[in-house]
Amino acid sequence: MLDSINAFFKKLKPEQQQKLLLTVVGTIVAIVALYYGLIRTQMAQLKTERSMAVQLESKVADAERLLKRAAEIQKEVDETSAKLMAIEETMAPANNDLYAWMFKLVTKFQEGRKVEVRQISREVPCEVGIFPAFPYAAIPASVDGQGKYHEIGKFIADFENQYPWFRVQNLELRPIGGAASGDDKDMLAFKLEIVALIAKPSGSN
Repeated sequence: MLDSINAFFKKLKPEQQQKLLLTVVGTIVAIVALYYGLIRTQMAQLKTERSMAVQLESKVADAERLLKRAAEIQKEVDETSAKLMAIEETMAPANNDLYAWMFKLVTKFQEGRKVEVRQISREVPCEVGIFPAFPYAAIPASVDGQGKYHEIGKFIADFENQYPWFRVQNLELRPIGGAASGDDKDMLAFKLEIVALIAKPSGSN
């Protein structure tokens, strides 16, 4: 085939050969320009659209998975809400006398224990300051009493276990001056601070 093309080309006059070469070159240039100017641009656009389609398919798949788990998610929300309500029931009630509530709670907890609570001071509710926009305030109360070292430790540990949403802090221990002998010589005076969260007022969000 190349021989036929070569023989045909040689039969042409020099002017015709030049025109034919210019036509071939022009055609090649036009094809190259068409590829880079149009086809390549369209291929790049197609590649972008395919990438966007893959991302959309991924989002649709995620949405479908969430829809399938809707009932399960709602169950988890309901269970978490019930746990939160149970926790709030152990908090200081916002609509009541906070001092009376704290006094009753600590004195009742003291019953049957070898620790004597002598005084519970009235404190002013304050902000917790743990997280921004924390939905609870706090009531701190200073507790003074006395007992033996291991009984005081047991009292604090049992209190924290029974009321895990309270915080015991600023514990101070000191010997009781003038203790005579026997069991009294092992007695210590203690002072600590109990911080309890205050539940949301009724009707608040």
